[in-house]
Amino acid sequence: MNTKEGIMEEYFIAVFKSRTQTLKFYDKLKQKRADAFIINTPNQANLGCGLSVKFFQESLNCVKKLLILENYYSFAGLFYVLGKGHSLKLKPV
Repeated sequence: MNTKEGIMEEYFIAVFKSRTQTLKFYDKLKQKRADAFIINTPNQANLGCGLSVKFFQESLNCVKKLLILENYYSFAGLFYVLGKGHSLKLKPV
């Protein structure tokens, strides 16, 4: 998506309250060959441990299945993220 300021990013994040579980979830996604990254949780999420797993639409079903199958007690939510830099908008999924 383009704007006057440049290209807007579109992605999803999985937010956890535990850094250990964030990293465990990331590792599981990478094992499934999902395109995933560890990022700082956007301030707009206003929750979590400070780290989130970023992923794209193509991995959404895989993410949802993994969250159901595994016991991530510190899971705080999934968010759709749209924006650029500090101008991000988050929408719960």
